[in-house]
Amino acid sequence: MQLKSDPYYTLSYSELDALIQQHFNKPDFNCVADYEWSNDSQHTGTATIKDVLVGSIDYDEVQEFINAPKVPQFPCHWSILLAELARRGEVPEGNYIVEVCW
Repeated sequence: MQLKSDPYYTLSYSELDALIQQHFNKPDFNCVADYEWSNDSQHTGTATIKDVLVGSIDYDEVQEFINAPKVPQFPCHWSILLAELARRGEVPEGNYIVEVCW
């Protein structure tokens, strides 16, 4: 068996909340509630800039989130939002783990 090791950036759920609240002006964003995450869990995703460029599969979803006055009932996946932040140069592109523990 050959195992592969990829680097991951690690965030707490509150750090993810702060990023989204600040950079998207969504003070009501709460990843635990919005994505129905439970305590003592981890969630992985990949922030890839090409996924949020004009004409990409997730572009419209990101724009809808950005333009909504409040967080939509079913917000786009958090890794897509991180991809948009990577496109803006606010966070690095790559693999992420969000840790939930309170």
